[in-house]
Amino acid sequence: MIIWVDGQKVEGVQTVSQVIDEIYGENRFVRKVVVNGVEQTVADATSVATDDIQVVEITTCTLDELIEDTVATAAEVIPRLYQLLRSAAEALRIGDVAEGSSRFADAVPLLQWNQTALMQLAGLRPGEQSFVHELSSEGERIIQALTQAWENEDYVTVADVVEYELLPWLAKWMAGVDAFQSQMRLEHLKRAVGHPPLQ
Repeated sequence: MIIWVDGQKVEGVQTVSQVIDEIYGENRFVRKVVVNGVEQTVADATSVATDDIQVVEITTCTLDELIEDTVATAAEVIPRLYQLLRSAAEALRIGDVAEGSSRFADAVPLLQWNQTALMQLAGLRPGEQSFVHELSSEGERIIQALTQAWENEDYVTVADVVEYELLPWLAKWMAGVDAFQSQMRLEHLKRAVGHPPLQ
């Protein structure tokens, strides 16, 4: 097995888990893991049998880069998710279960990504209550209600949960993303022009 981290070959390592533990120990984070040419999650990459691995390529980043990447992806995903969910609810309201189900099925992976991203961001500061923690908890509650209604084939309730709970929740998450991106642009601008020392 050959392991590359940020383009550098790693010597003397027995497992992918060892390398990832070392990365985290250096206050770096895994941005991407590619095992035998296939991108995988960290959990999947560490569960692959060592005998089945020929090459592992790991790309790392700092905490700030990880947060910025996550927020940038959220800024792209949330509007698409919002439109898919809105159109699913509209279709279900008029009784078009096939169209509503199709739109809803398209939305599920994006919804799962959003919830995972929120949980990971909240996990960066465990025990601290913040906007992200509250949003993550609220999202879990809404998704549970949505899942229960979907499993019961109660499409009126699905449409209600989407329209009155999930879409406002996504709007709140998007507002947080916008605020964070504005703050990051300001921070980058300050660094670019050199923040003058206080006197």
